[in-house]
Amino acid sequence: MQVNNRNQNSMKQFGAFWLMLIVMLLLNMVYISIKLYKSNISKPMLAKSEITQAEFARLHTLSNYTLSIESSFLIVLIITMIIMFSKKHKSLIYRSLVLLLSFLILLLAVNIVAAQTFDAPSGNNVQLLFVPILLVAGVLIYVVLRKILPQRKDLRDTKKYNW
Repeated sequence: MQVNNRNQNSMKQFGAFWLMLIVMLLLNMVYISIKLYKSNISKPMLAKSEITQAEFARLHTLSNYTLSIESSFLIVLIITMIIMFSKKHKSLIYRSLVLLLSFLILLLAVNIVAAQTFDAPSGNNVQLLFVPILLVAGVLIYVVLRKILPQRKDLRDTKKYNW
């Protein structure tokens, strides 16, 4: 009975984490949609020798939207990581980091498949995820190393060393 209560408490603590994953999924979907649309409308423009002011403004607006989504995605990721490092979620940090990294890699794979399916540039579709994947992987490596490496004691407090 006590184990069941602990699992229910951990799932309640994970609630904010799941919400953030859903927000990141939605932001990624909107980002990919805009990138695919932009790729689709820019192909005929590339065939022409000139681009009109209206077409340029349209592409510029779409680029601004994707930049805003990239910023929002990073902000949501940072908020998610802050939530994970809060005291009440500390016991779940390793699992949540592994889950978050797996989620981001899955999104990366989906973005690559979408780019290939709709004949869009792959690099444009995955640039949203490079920094988040590197950030989460770096934090995960830090957490793992901190757990497996012995903790250093303050050398000034030990009598073994005479500095």
